[in-house]
Amino acid sequence: SYSMEHFRWGKPVGKKRRPVKVYPNGAEDESAEAFPLEF
Repeated sequence: SYSMEHFRWGKPVGKKRRPVKVYPNGAEDESAEAFPLEF
């Protein structure tokens, strides 16, 4: 499910995912995948 969202929010959410990684939650997994998309 997040696959399609990544492509859609990969750019706008990419910036918000960076700070989200600070959370000890599973957000790190989401931010880690958003990084390669932007990089």
